[in-house]
Order: sequence, then C-alpha cells, then structure tokens
Amino acid sequence: MGRLSFPSAKFPAEPHVLLDVPDDWDPVSTLTTRLAARAVGESDFHTNVVVTIDRRPEGTKAQDAVDELAVESTRRPEGTVSESFQAEFGGHEWLGCELSWTDERVGRILQVHLFAVVKPEEPMTPVFLVQLTGSCLARHEDRDYPTVKQVLSSVRLGPSAG
Repeated sequence: MGRLSFPSAKFPAEPHVLLDVPDDWDPVSTLTTRLAARAVGESDFHTNVVVTIDRRPEGTKAQDAVDELAVESTRRPEGTVSESFQAEFGGHEWLGCELSWTDERVGRILQVHLFAVVKPEEPMTPVFLVQLTGSCLARHEDRDYPTVKQVLSSVRLGPSAG
C-alpha cells in the first residue's frame, strides 16, 4: 500500500506570501482570502489590500484571470476595466489591470488587480494563481492609491511547501 502526504511534491502547499502594510492598517481574516489588511478609521469604506490564491489547471495563464475580470466588470454598475499591463516585483512577473464601478452606498470604487501564476516543482500538477487586489474610493484616489500600490509592490512569494 502506498502513502500519500500533504504537502509533498505531488500535493504542494500554496506559496508563502509576505506583504508590508502601513502601521495604521489592521489585518482582516476572511474565509476566502489568504491575507487581507485595511486602513483603520474610515467609516463606510476601508481602503484595503487582499491576497487570494487559487488552484488552476496546468497551462493557466495570468491573462485568463484578466479576461475573467473583464467579464465580471460588465456585471457591475458602470463597470470598466483598463487595458492590461505588466509589472515585475518581488521576483515575479505580474499581469494587472484596473477595475472600477459605482457602488450606490459609497460612490466610485477603484481597484487594481495583479495576477501571477506559480508553478509547483512537480510537472503535470495544478498551478497556483496568486491574485493581489487593492481597493480605494475614487474620490480619495490621490491620497490612497499610492499607498495601495506601495503595499502591493511589497509582496514577496516564497516557495510552496512540499
């Protein structure tokens, strides 16, 4: 009888994620995110950064996720998505785009999404799609968007355990 284990080469754990956030931000734990933090002291909407990691089939490209986001933008009130752009930081290539829409409670929301595909060492296994999302209110873009970009560009991905 054979033995399987997790994490292992055949069943790798997710990559480790490190993120630098401002001292006046709070960590937020949710069921769907791996890491999240938000600015404190705001009332209706908190400027925030979220990290999610999904398993995807081998051959998945970051462009696939950007395309999915473009479809999602059509489901949001006045949703728009920018052209995609490339960025390199934390030792990885990222594909990104900006998404914005109007929320009836708080007004226009601006998000930046960055995607990277991390391949486990073992071939023929699913890949990890790492998504970084930063959000702020469009009316505070001059104040908050530079902070969001600084936090996102601080990300460092470590090897997955296995």
